[in-house]
Amino acid sequence: TVAPTGDSLYDQVMAQQGILTQPFNRGFVEDGEVKISVVGGEVTLARKHIIEGDITGSPIVAFDRSTGVRMFKYVPSDEEAELALRVFHEVNKRTPAHYVRVDIAGGQVSEVEVLNPNHCTSPSFGLDFDPERVENHYRRILQGFEKR
Repeated sequence: TVAPTGDSLYDQVMAQQGILTQPFNRGFVEDGEVKISVVGGEVTLARKHIIEGDITGSPIVAFDRSTGVRMFKYVPSDEEAELALRVFHEVNKRTPAHYVRVDIAGGQVSEVEVLNPNHCTSPSFGLDFDPERVENHYRRILQGFEKR
């Protein structure tokens, strides 16, 4: 093997942030995964992904109609919403983030997304979110950019 020189992109990434891994969470297969968007400290939208049918031998991806994963709009429980809000505030102790999506599977936080505020609100996804909630979601995201 070649010793790290500090010049490669790999060496730079490892020095600055390391590698983030997402372990397999059986809860996704058994009960699905809830995805809750928090914008500016407010839960704005939520959806759930579930697996339908036998996916033996198929890759497990968050959303791909060809692998039997279906998603639909979802109303989080008070407990799930509180967890998402607390994760939002915890993330903001470390780095400013106006938008955080908290994914929950099997009673555990399975992923925290801070980079992509899209919540699959396009009608093409078939989720039929209330237009006022969608407008509020994106208005709050824009307000975050305006504050910077």
